[in-house]
Amino acid sequence: MEIDVDWNEGCGGYLISYSIPEMHLIDSRQAIRTEFDFYQSAAGTTVILELSKLGITREALVNGTGIE
Repeated sequence: MEIDVDWNEGCGGYLISYSIPEMHLIDSRQAIRTEFDFYQSAAGTTVILELSKLGITREALVNGTGIE
């Protein structure tokens, strides 16, 4: 999984983008059918916690989540 966090001037906040090049290897029987599902289950909370350690709060994230 690759995760990027970038400031988006037009949106006035940080955007989180992610990609999972090997998504085809994930067992769909685990109720993970999309990249968003995988991000939420495997990394979402950790990313928010790590950003908060850097002083980037939910208020600075686009939509409070960083996801458009």
